[in-house]
Amino acid sequence: QEMILREASMNDAEKTKLLEFLLEEAILPTYAFPTDLTTFRVEEWDAENRSLVARYAPQQAISRALSEYAPGRLLTIDKGTYKSTAVTANVSLSEPQRARPLFANPHRKPYVFCDQKHCCYVEDVGNQNGSTREDAECPLCGIGKLRVVEMITPEVVLPEDGREVSSLDDDAEYSFTTPAQFPVPLHQTGEEQQLVSKLGERVEVFRRANAQLVVVNKGDPDDQSGFHICNACGRAKLAKLGPLSPSHRTPYKVLAANRMFARVLNRCEGEVKGPVFLGNRFVTDLVILRIQISPPLCQAPRAMVAEYCALQDALQTLADALPLAAGRMFDVDFTEFSAGYRLINQSGAGSSIAAEIYMFDTLSGGAGYSERVGDAMEELLRDYVRRVLACDDEHGQGCDRSCYQCLRHYYNQYYHTKLDRHLAMDLLALILDGKAPQDSPIAEQSKLLKGLQVMLELDNITTQTGCTVGGAAVPLIAKHNGRSVAVCVTHSLIAEQYRTGLVDDLDGGPMPLRPLNAYQLTRNLPSCHLAIRKCLGLRHS
Repeated sequence: QEMILREASMNDAEKTKLLEFLLEEAILPTYAFPTDLTTFRVEEWDAENRSLVARYAPQQAISRALSEYAPGRLLTIDKGTYKSTAVTANVSLSEPQRARPLFANPHRKPYVFCDQKHCCYVEDVGNQNGSTREDAECPLCGIGKLRVVEMITPEVVLPEDGREVSSLDDDAEYSFTTPAQFPVPLHQTGEEQQLVSKLGERVEVFRRANAQLVVVNKGDPDDQSGFHICNACGRAKLAKLGPLSPSHRTPYKVLAANRMFARVLNRCEGEVKGPVFLGNRFVTDLVILRIQISPPLCQAPRAMVAEYCALQDALQTLADALPLAAGRMFDVDFTEFSAGYRLINQSGAGSSIAAEIYMFDTLSGGAGYSERVGDAMEELLRDYVRRVLACDDEHGQGCDRSCYQCLRHYYNQYYHTKLDRHLAMDLLALILDGKAPQDSPIAEQSKLLKGLQVMLELDNITTQTGCTVGGAAVPLIAKHNGRSVAVCVTHSLIAEQYRTGLVDDLDGGPMPLRPLNAYQLTRNLPSCHLAIRKCLGLRHS
C-alpha cells in the first residue's frame, strides 16, 4: 500500500526509474518484459525544436529482427513502406557516426563456423582463447573449412533518410536468421550439465544452466557471404549484390554545427567492412535431450553421405516438433519455447558422435516451462511429439513430409524443406524402443522408383518391374547392351554398412544389385540416374 501511494505522487520520469528498479530487483517477472530488442526507427526533422525526432520506432525481439529488419527488407508502418538500409547503435540522434560503437564493442566475438552448408558445427571462440585458425579443417565433418567472420549486434535499423519507398518499384532483399545455435566446446562437465533421467540406452535428459547460444544472419543462405557494412554510418548491403561503394552518403540526417538544420552528409568518412554477419549471443537455461548416434545410424559425418543428411533432417524435425508438442502439453502458445540441435564428437565413448536437441524458454528470463519439459520428457516424446508427427491434414491421410497442419509455421520457414515427419518418427522409434528402421515393401519401392524408371527409359535403357532375381522379388531391373542391374531402395537413415533386406538376399547372386538411399532418390534423382548408368558401363552424358 505504501508503494502504491508513493507511485501516485511520482512524475513520469520517477515512475520509469521505479520500473527499472523493480525489474533489476526481480520484483516483477522479467519474462513479461523482453530486453533484447532491436528498433526500426523512422526519423524526421522537428523545425520547432530544431532537433531530429523519431516519427516511428517499432521494436522486435532481436532474434526476429535479424530477419525482419535485415538490410534490404521492406517494412510497412502506418500505411507507408520503408526499406532497411543501415544498422547502428542506440546512440543520440545528434551523433554523426552511429555505427562506431557496434564495431568498437570490446565484448564482441567473431562467429566461427564450418563453410559446408550441411554441417552444423559452430565454435565458441571465447572458450578457445581466440585460437581458431581460418581455413582449419572442421573437427566435425572433416570436409569443410572453418570460417572466422566478424559479427555485430544491431540495436537500431534505419531506412534511407527516413523516406518511404514504393513497394511496386523496390524489391525486398531476403535473408534469414539461423535457429539458436549451441556452440562448442561441446562436452560439458557433470557440474555444468545435470542428469535428469535416462530414457533408454540411447537417450538421456540433462539440464544446463547459463548456456550461451547464438543466432546469426549470414546474408544469402546459399553462399553465406554476409553483408558489407560501413563502420561509421552503418550503411549495409547484402554481399551477394556486389560491393558497397566506399564513396557513399550517410543514410540518415546529421545535425549541423549550429543546430539550425539537419541534412544528409554527401560523403561518409567510414570504412566498408565485409563480410560481416548480424547476430546476437544470449545466455539461457537449457533442457537437453542427448541421443547416442550408434549403429545402424550413420557413423561417419565426414562422408557427408545421404544417410548423414537424412539424420540431420530427422533431428531438425524433432527439434521443431518439441515446442509444438510442449505447447499442447502445457496448454500454452508454442512460441513460448524454442529448440535446436547439434552434433558432437565424443572421445572415449561407445559411438563416434552424439546428437543433442536443446530446448529453452523464448522470452528473457523464461517462465520455467522448459524445466517442466525436462521432468516430463518421456511423456512428451512418446505421446505429444508422436501426435504432432502423425499429422491430421485436411484430407485425413497425413502429408508427404510436412505441412502447416503439423510442423510448418511462420517462424521455421527458412528450413521447411528439411522437415520430414516420417524420418523423425523412425528415429524416435529407434531411440525410445530400439525398433530399427526397415526398408519399404517392394510395392512401395516400385512407386519410389517410378521417376527414375522414366529417366532411364528416356535414356534408351530398358527397365522391368515385378521381377525376381535368385528367388527374391526386386522392384526394378535396368538393362543395356547385354548388361543388367537390379535396383532397390534402402531406408534413408540406415548407413550403407548396416543395410539388410534385398542387400543380404542378393549378396553374391546372379545379378549385381544397386541399392539407392530413399533420401537421395527423393531429393537428388539425377545423381541416382548417373549411378545406374555407371553400373551399366555407360559414361556420363
